[in-house]
Amino acid sequence: MLWRYLAERARMVREWRSWVPRVVKVIKDLWPDAEIYVIGSVARGEAIGSSDVDLLVVLENPPKTARDRAMARVLVEERAELPEYNPLNIHFISQEEKSVWLGRAKQYIRIA
Repeated sequence: MLWRYLAERARMVREWRSWVPRVVKVIKDLWPDAEIYVIGSVARGEAIGSSDVDLLVVLENPPKTARDRAMARVLVEERAELPEYNPLNIHFISQEEKSVWLGRAKQYIRIA
């Protein structure tokens, strides 16, 4: 059973461009002012099957607490109809934090 989970997760990482647009739509429906970037190994073209698909979501007023961020992630995943085993990792940040995150990322893809 574990190998099925890993195989499906690896497929989702390889095919991230096919399902991330659903996630972007959900995020933009919830937070119309959001700027959304792909960062990490996916943006660098170095992703492997165990990689995450990291989305950086820049908001005027991002969720402040860990609980609020977790609830926001779950809401996005549910509305985008992602499976439980998905490789998505959403980082909600403020406008003030954006330059630090993008500077650290070095390579990124703005998708909204």
